[in-house]
Amino acid sequence: MSCSDGAPADEALADPLIRMTTSSPRPRPVQIGTEEVEGVQTYKYLELWLDNRLDWTSNTRQLYKKTQSRMYFLRRLRSFNICRKLLWMFYQSVVASVLSYAVVCWGGSATKADLSRLEKLIRRASSVVGMKLKPLATVAERRTIDKLRSIMDNVHHPLHTVIHSQRSLISQRLRLPKFRTNRLGNAFIP
Repeated sequence: MSCSDGAPADEALADPLIRMTTSSPRPRPVQIGTEEVEGVQTYKYLELWLDNRLDWTSNTRQLYKKTQSRMYFLRRLRSFNICRKLLWMFYQSVVASVLSYAVVCWGGSATKADLSRLEKLIRRASSVVGMKLKPLATVAERRTIDKLRSIMDNVHHPLHTVIHSQRSLISQRLRLPKFRTNRLGNAFIP
């Protein structure tokens, strides 16, 4: 039996390369040139931890550890009776910069449990600094909107045409496409 293009039916029904099921067969080894590339569970790239399940748990775990180590210095500064303004400046430059790095990438797709762990760190830092600090969700939303506006204003950006085509002709607001999974709904560009 063969397909219309002359290829055998077995080749036409080959499994797709990407599967979203929970139990998938072991993938074929990847080769670059003659060298076989080993698959890994997690990979650090530009200070982001990416994993093979396309979730951000490993990234938030590493982020939590890194923020915890920096919180130690914030507590030490408070023990020296430093004024609140300097504590806030230290928090913004040393602790918050780590927490909010690439939040546009992972902020919408992180689980509630991961986000609550990071929010707990922010609440602790708030008590150390002595003033209310912005929650991570607020920072993520503001940065995402800023990124979206910069893409919309830059006609040379590769995503400009994609976003421009999602605008309503009447109100100029962005329309959300219909989707069946939360993965697409939580993505930066659905």
